[in-house]
Amino acid sequence: ADPVAMSASASSRAVSAPEGRPDAAVDNSLSTGWVASGLDRAPWLKLSWPRPRQVDGVQLLTDQYLAGSRPTSVTVQFDSGEVISAAVDNGGYVRFPVQSTATLTIGFKKVNPITNIDSVTGLRWTLPVGLSEVRVLGADDLRRAVNPTQPTGVPCGFGPTVVVDGRPILTRVVGTMQD
Repeated sequence: ADPVAMSASASSRAVSAPEGRPDAAVDNSLSTGWVASGLDRAPWLKLSWPRPRQVDGVQLLTDQYLAGSRPTSVTVQFDSGEVISAAVDNGGYVRFPVQSTATLTIGFKKVNPITNIDSVTGLRWTLPVGLSEVRVLGADDLRRAVNPTQPTGVPCGFGPTVVVDGRPILTRVVGTMQD
């Protein structure tokens, strides 16, 4: 992890794929994004950075291909514990008085729902809230793109165990972020 970059955590996530992790909302790429689990009734996304910054808003961006509903009303909590409630404007902006903070926790209260319909059963469901990127006004320089050549994986013994001819074989996962 980059010690000077912004990072994100979330109440849940819809997919386990790396491109859907909470940090995908601050990786400087609209082609990745975080979507809450459909079972999460009070989704939130927490952004953190190393030292307090003077911030006065966020822009919540949703790519047209992201399988998530766009937020229209949020709460924002700061380091101080202060919480503000605000509407999200048509440009995705939420403005607030300048705050010195090293974290922002965005709670999603209302969305502009995107509904899917199953072509076989006809069942309808609303997609959970999702974001492609979050720009923090006053700390946007801390969003960092993922290095596609960065190694990832787990050492031997942490991958799935495979049984061959009755013998358990410990496995590992090796690759790059691009893989």
